[in-house]
Amino acid sequence: MNNKTDRRVERTKRDIRLAFIELIEKHEAKDITIQEVTDLANYNRTTFYAHYSDQKGLIEDIIDDAIQGFIDVIQPSFHNGKVPNSIKFSPSASKMIFRYIEQNKSMFNLLFNVNKFPSFQEKLCFALKDLLLDDLHFVHHYKNHTDRSLYCYTQAAALVGRINFWIKEGYTVDADYMAEQMVSYLRLFK
Repeated sequence: MNNKTDRRVERTKRDIRLAFIELIEKHEAKDITIQEVTDLANYNRTTFYAHYSDQKGLIEDIIDDAIQGFIDVIQPSFHNGKVPNSIKFSPSASKMIFRYIEQNKSMFNLLFNVNKFPSFQEKLCFALKDLLLDDLHFVHHYKNHTDRSLYCYTQAAALVGRINFWIKEGYTVDADYMAEQMVSYLRLFK
């Protein structure tokens, strides 16, 4: 019974998120009412408020869900807690990242639009930094005085910046090219 309830809750929240995403493609968040979201999702306002306190909570849930999906895609490429022979993104991890974005272009176009989701890039950057801190171990040639948190944040910011550039340029090159460029860039600092 509990598992069935969880699936219903997840389905309801998914439907509400998808309705909001459909609306935000055409309108600014401030112009979207809860009634419009629930009408499109085919639920009532009471159902909405059972899951979210307000539109901001819904937006945060969309952002958190997108970031978790992003992390879920790249985390398996980390082997035994570290990327082989590197403390940076491996070629396979880089390809997975850019292919995932390419496959979900419409979602990432929205999420990287600072007018629609102003906190997404910053939250993604910090989530990636935390992933790097948790899953990557520094190899011996990095000195003890290297600030791991700062280093991992810099790597995460570089990745988020490259993704943002790629989106703003209209995906003029394919995902594999972006992955190759990311790996080439990171090799400059070995």
